[in-house]
Amino acid sequence: MCLYLKHNRYVTYAEDFFESEPVTWNGYRQDLDNYFFDLKSTPDSAIKPFQPLPHRIREILNCLENKRSIGHCKVASYLLDLDGATRDSFHSGIEGVLAKQQIKKHLIPFSTFGDVKITVFCITQGISTRDALWKQEYVLATLLRLKEGERLLLDITFDNKRRIVSADFAFLTKDNIQEHRYKDVLVRSEKQRTNFIQMHIRDSNTNKIGRNEKCPCGSGIKYKKCCGNKA
Repeated sequence: MCLYLKHNRYVTYAEDFFESEPVTWNGYRQDLDNYFFDLKSTPDSAIKPFQPLPHRIREILNCLENKRSIGHCKVASYLLDLDGATRDSFHSGIEGVLAKQQIKKHLIPFSTFGDVKITVFCITQGISTRDALWKQEYVLATLLRLKEGERLLLDITFDNKRRIVSADFAFLTKDNIQEHRYKDVLVRSEKQRTNFIQMHIRDSNTNKIGRNEKCPCGSGIKYKKCCGNKA
């Protein structure tokens, strides 16, 4: 797994410097030196340098590193490259879904939109779940609806104390849609769009969506240029 230290993106960090000041990278060699020394001398107690992270992201990263499935570094890098606000939002989204599922007693997918393209399924005890094909086609329908090139499916399982015990994943593209299932996935995509619009109208207690508002479907663009065009 990539060794991210104090800053996950040095280039972004450098943008905070004044243009008149020279940028000198002293690096974090001391942290690395200490870690690799401990790894050699006392491997059982060596502590890898890390960034402060919301504990749900930390749990997912630990599961990925323990299982080491093909592609786990790509998922870890994807999560570690999220900015602080997005990480907090992602963590809060998972906690919100866990609370809702306790009430509804069925699986509630959680998706992020815009630059961060992840759909999460939280598997907990006592809720009805879905099979792998249903989850995959849900994510593919989201991908079609938002005209994305790729979306990460993240399937995380919790124990009875709500600790994450496994994290499975897949990066999906349009090529993952089976030819004989394409029309069904497209229909599902449009149904998703309708559901998002109806939920927004219900939750905001309004009968009309402003043309210049961000579209409730999650595309990130104005309603008039998205679902408002289809109305």
